[in-house]
Amino acid sequence: MSQRGETQLVLLWRDPEVGYVYWELAGEVRPREAWARLMRLRSDREWEELERWRIDEALSGRFVRVDQGRASYRAELGVVGSDGSFEVRVSSEVSEAPGRSPGEAAPRFVRVMLSEKRGLSWEPTEHTHPSLGRFLPGEGERPSSAAFAKAQKDSGVRSSEGDA
Repeated sequence: MSQRGETQLVLLWRDPEVGYVYWELAGEVRPREAWARLMRLRSDREWEELERWRIDEALSGRFVRVDQGRASYRAELGVVGSDGSFEVRVSSEVSEAPGRSPGEAAPRFVRVMLSEKRGLSWEPTEHTHPSLGRFLPGEGERPSSAAFAKAQKDSGVRSSEGDA
């Protein structure tokens, strides 16, 4: 039972394809009459119902599967009328499912440096997040870790001792 004595409904994300709807029922919604549904906000800004289920008195939540990451979802608790209509009593907050991969405007990697003069600083690089989980082949020389550390030392950039 909710500490506040009111019905609560929460939608949480486990990963881009699976969410968890958690509920606590109080007086305004009786378990034997309660239904829940998962809604997705379409591109035309209208809500569409993806799934509907009856609330089981013995449970306080349910996993839900979605097919679209980076979309807005909400869960709703209510009662179903004799004509099949859904009367919403409680809604979760709107929640965006995480994406399966970096988005179109994924941030770029940055080079972080620590020097005596400038302290901690950073600069952008030409590298972006990997595409399809893999880095694309690059151009030019790729120095080894030892060569990179020597180049950093020669340029006056100090690295922390003992870091791997």
